[in-house]
Amino acid sequence: MSQSSGCYARRAERIHVVAKKAATETSLLHLVAMNRLIHALVTSLAIAGCIDTTKPPVSDEFASLAGKGDIGTEMAILGALKNGETSSAVAYTGTPTYQAFSFTGKAGDNIALWVRSTDGDAVAWLLDAHYNILATADDSDNTTDAHLTSTLSNPTAATFYVVFREYSHRAATFRVTLKGSSDSPVERLLTRVTVHPYDACAPSCPPTMDWSNVVTAGLGRTDPVGFVAIGTYNDGSSEDLTQSVTWSSTDLGVISFGGTLTSPYVFEWIWGVSPGTATLVATQLLAQSTIGVSGMITLHVH
Repeated sequence: MSQSSGCYARRAERIHVVAKKAATETSLLHLVAMNRLIHALVTSLAIAGCIDTTKPPVSDEFASLAGKGDIGTEMAILGALKNGETSSAVAYTGTPTYQAFSFTGKAGDNIALWVRSTDGDAVAWLLDAHYNILATADDSDNTTDAHLTSTLSNPTAATFYVVFREYSHRAATFRVTLKGSSDSPVERLLTRVTVHPYDACAPSCPPTMDWSNVVTAGLGRTDPVGFVAIGTYNDGSSEDLTQSVTWSSTDLGVISFGGTLTSPYVFEWIWGVSPGTATLVATQLLAQSTIGVSGMITLHVH
């Protein structure tokens, strides 16, 4: 039984007892008519008491995620759903803020998504591959579940996301159901860029490892260090983007760069200019777009 169904049942029982008590205290209404009245009261008052129509609507936005190389601190993408599939139970704790599943679809697909919970208030969004909101749902079908519907209009097969959280960010368990997608092959898209020191794991660095806190002894002013940029794609593959990304520094007075070594291994030379802290950034522009995916690492110069 869902949270809202349980709420209806509890309220209905209380209202029914009160109404029955009133029925026994009057002889003016026929018993059948009273029963009909009780049923109407139970339905309307139970629903009114279980759905909070005064709570503020959600105003979350996700477009800012498009330029980030690592969205893991804000959203966990749990896997991909296929047409007709319901996910296993998802334990939501509030960290990260959002949970999500991906799916593929094309123009004309009539998408229907349900995010259900037995112990939480579900809020859900349908996003495109660049994290733009296509639909939002909260308290659907007189419940505290979320039911999203949309007819896709993208010209080619693409990746979409159903993103969800608990309304008040409380712990809850969710299940997600997808219907209407064509499960078409999807265009290969860059989703993440990771930057890390080449020497940390030469000659083979795992592209999925999080190097955001790897700054062991800092960067010396006289000893350049090689860095690489690894791209991860929506099909799970990875690629060395060291030569195609645009390198930048948040403070060229602290960290500078220049000169890509291509043999026997590929990496970008980075060196310290003066003591301080700066961020090294590698940005890969998406095909036929001004939008880029960036990866970064903070370095300390001593």
